[in-house]
Parts: sequence; C-alpha cells; structure tokens
Amino acid sequence: MLQFFANPVCDSLGNGEGQIYLGDKMVTTTNCDVGFTASFGMSTPVGYAVTSTAIDASNNTSEFSACAPVQAVPGLKIDLVSNQQVSLAWTNAPTSFTLKQAESLSPPIQWTSVTNNSVTAMARSKSRSPL
Repeated sequence: MLQFFANPVCDSLGNGEGQIYLGDKMVTTTNCDVGFTASFGMSTPVGYAVTSTAIDASNNTSEFSACAPVQAVPGLKIDLVSNQQVSLAWTNAPTSFTLKQAESLSPPIQWTSVTNNSVTAMARSKSRSPL
C-alpha cells in the first residue's frame, strides 16, 4: 500500500514529511515498477509538495519519497467549430499534464493521449501523469 501526504515545503534533503494525510492506494508491483493513478477527496494547494511512503504486507514502512511539487492545471480553451466539432487548446507549460481520450467510460477504460490531429467524438478527460 502507498500512503500520500502533502507538505508546504520539502525538507532540506528534498524528501517530504507526513504533515497532511491525503489518502492511500493499494498497488501491486512486479520488480517494484508499476504505473497507477491515485485520486483523493481533497485538493492540495499549488506550490505544496506531495510525498509518499510504501507499506509492505508485514506493515514495514519505507522512508518518505522525494517531493513532487503541486502544479496548477493549465487552462483549457474549448471552441465550438460546428455542430459536430469542438476545438480544444491549452498551453503545456507544466509538462507533466497530458490530454487523454477514451472511446468509452465503461471499465476497463482505455486512455490514449490526444495529439494535434483531428479526432472523432469521444469521451475526454484531463489527467495528470502519476508521480
């Protein structure tokens, strides 16, 4: 299990502390390598740092991870082009944001990154890359 925390600043070594508990996520890994997305019921202010700890099956807890800064979500501009088309545009200044699309929102959801090319009408969502 991974536990996530927010802190106003990182410590002097660039690691976080457990100041504000955000939530946890059960993650199963192979060779300690897996991608995942975690969502929590509270927002974290821009500029704060998010950190995590891992807890194994024997309840051993890792040290705090390196901090990841909370970034503002880029503004999304939506323009109606015609009855069947919209134009989406945004700046990708914080490069850890990706616009993704899915043909269906029924599990299992298969997300693909949106490019500058035209796409057919699909469900769309903004998502942040995992830590």
